[in-house]
Amino acid sequence: IFLKLELMEVEWMLDTTGTDIILKDDGTEFGRLKNNSGELRLQSGSSSTTAISMSGANVTIAGNLTVTGNSTGEGNITIGDAAGDTVTFGGTIQGSLVFEGSTADSFETTLTATDPTADRTITLPNLTGTVSLITAAETLTN
Repeated sequence: IFLKLELMEVEWMLDTTGTDIILKDDGTEFGRLKNNSGELRLQSGSSSTTAISMSGANVTIAGNLTVTGNSTGEGNITIGDAAGDTVTFGGTIQGSLVFEGSTADSFETTLTATDPTADRTITLPNLTGTVSLITAAETLTN
């Protein structure tokens, strides 16, 4: 193990020939840094399961991720990867929802809500069918 500390420049360097760097507080392990063929893996001291893996610019997080505050993502973001996955929103969705459809092309369907003047609720019926739209005012009678 090689440890270099320069207080004036605040430079830290840790060099080890082993595969793990074990982080301890008063003798109790609380984390571990692992080198897995050049991929950095972080583990909690309470589990041998890899929590975070980093390979180049790619980061994989195993388990649940809780973000407090704002989060911004750029590029493609996949939420769920199977038909049985559930996506739950606990807040307000701002902006429009854009649906690509089955073909990635230059045509999309955008669902946009008009800025309401009061709280509004739209309830979708428990039915199978096709939504039909009109482009002008219509009078409906029964």
